[in-house]
Amino acid sequence: MEKLGYEVYGIDGWKKLRGYKGSIKYRPNLFWAIISDITQKVVYRYPKLAFRLLAVKNMESI
Repeated sequence: MEKLGYEVYGIDGWKKLRGYKGSIKYRPNLFWAIISDITQKVVYRYPKLAFRLLAVKNMESI
């Protein structure tokens, strides 16, 4: 996506913590949901580690 001119960001935390349909993979759910929220800060800048990607293209630069 970056090669096509998009800025790519990671969202929804570290992908290893998520399972089927994005649900928390491990128990207790509340604890791992909090850990996932904390990892959100890291994966925002490192999208390869993220569960989901957000790609934004600045249309004014076209």
